[in-house]
Amino acid sequence: KDKTVFCLLDDTGILSFEEYSHMGDLEKVSRLEQLIAEFKIKDTNIIVDKIGLGAGIIGVAETKGIFLVPFIASETNCYSIPHFVLRNRRTEASWMLREDIKSANIDICENKEFQKQLMQIRYKTKEQYIQIEAKDIIKKDLGYSPDYFDAAIMGNWLRHKNILSELNIDFFNLRPKEPSNANQMISLLGGTYQLSRISSNMLVHEMVY
Repeated sequence: KDKTVFCLLDDTGILSFEEYSHMGDLEKVSRLEQLIAEFKIKDTNIIVDKIGLGAGIIGVAETKGIFLVPFIASETNCYSIPHFVLRNRRTEASWMLREDIKSANIDICENKEFQKQLMQIRYKTKEQYIQIEAKDIIKKDLGYSPDYFDAAIMGNWLRHKNILSELNIDFFNLRPKEPSNANQMISLLGGTYQLSRISSNMLVHEMVY
């Protein structure tokens, strides 16, 4: 509770995490501005959980002329995998990280907390759907919110979305669109951030959604 986590990545994957306590929205956005300046990050490469605490960060950032990409975990416009449909955006993002790890398409730093949270993730099936286990259950098992994990899946989701954009492919409808450059991104879940540099050579496996 009341913790802010910064997760730094490069093209190969997750490099490190930093954790801070009792950081208000103004302080979070101030740190965000520092990261934007340091790594020359575009607004289109910064993703925020729009529900809950993330809404406050979006509002403060907009007053400073920073317009962030919203992540809505409950959205259902998701891709299918063989025999199943991914139930919502959170499941989709989680499954993508799962497939990247299985295929060795993302490196993960030695961080016991992130690894602990990653090991808590389970899925359930119902009819044609796959869905990640409810966040309340994960929080109950851990004793706190899985912010490291949430930042990672949001950032990785945006990474793939931007890679497809660089390839002139519409992420949601898989049809040609106007080109969009992508260099770096930050993922925020309330007080959780992820920074990543991305390039088209990161898309090295079949898209699962």
